[in-house]
Amino acid sequence: MGNNCDAATRAQGQQQQLQQSQGQLHQQDINAVGFTCQITAAFRAVEVEQIAHPIIRDPLAKRLAGPAYSTAYSDWQKLVADQGPGHHLRVPARNRVIDNLLSQVLQQVSNGTEPSPSG
Repeated sequence: MGNNCDAATRAQGQQQQLQQSQGQLHQQDINAVGFTCQITAAFRAVEVEQIAHPIIRDPLAKRLAGPAYSTAYSDWQKLVADQGPGHHLRVPARNRVIDNLLSQVLQQVSNGTEPSPSG
C-alpha cells in the first residue's frame, strides 16, 4: 500500500508542477501580448511626436505605450542617425495600411453594403 500512496503523491506533485508551468506559460503569453501592444503604441507615439508630417494620428499612443516609449524613441533615433531625417518607422507605416483597410470596411458596413475582399 505504501507504494501506491507514494505513486499517488508523486503523480499529484507532478500534476501540480505541470499546472504551475502551464500557468507560467500562460502568464508569459499575456506578458508577450502586453509588450506587443505597448511597443506598437510606442512606435505610433514616436511617429506622432517626432515626424514633421506623421502618417498616423493617435492621441492616446504615448499614454498606452508606457515604458516602451523609450525603446521606440531609441529605435527612431538610430533610424535618423543611419538614414537621415524624414523616414518613418515600419510599425506606423504598417498601421497606416491596416487603418486604411479598416476604415474602408467600416465605411462599407455603415453604408449597408457588404465589405468586398479587395477593399
